[in-house]
Amino acid sequence: LPASRAQVEGPNGHFYQVIMEPSLTWPQAHARAAAADFNGVRGHLATITSQEEDAFIESLRQQAAPGGYGALWIGGSQIGTAVASSPTQGWQWVNGEGAIPMNGQEGYANWQAGEPNDYNGPGSENYLSTGHFNQFGWNDEGYSGQVFGFVVEFPTSGVASTVAVVAADPIA
Repeated sequence: LPASRAQVEGPNGHFYQVIMEPSLTWPQAHARAAAADFNGVRGHLATITSQEEDAFIESLRQQAAPGGYGALWIGGSQIGTAVASSPTQGWQWVNGEGAIPMNGQEGYANWQAGEPNDYNGPGSENYLSTGHFNQFGWNDEGYSGQVFGFVVEFPTSGVASTVAVVAADPIA
């Protein structure tokens, strides 16, 4: 079984879990994250929309990875016709939060220097990882085997909601 950390509450009230499982492709990690359950809530590969959330996930990555090295899949991919046309176009978050910006554009982005770059040629790296070469930041990745696990995000406060039932005495 893959090495797994307990679910930990993040700065946005969501819960996160790092699962170290080398050799998984992004689609496999995406499916496993979507099948994960925490307090009745389904997970998804983590999406990162703030510096605070990014720093939190980076701290989890460093704790989970031996020696700090261990890039992890997160919830972004390059979709549509942009895949082959440009390494910087068509990036989307898996949970419907919208487009993933490039550094310097509106919204939060933390691409490592020179990324995304389709290192192995056009359309070769269409999935998002974090912590490549033990560096804080994001990288476009293909199936090179340099990703060692994934981060699941559970969009919940982790507290089960309760419903109070109050009976009124009809005779009183």
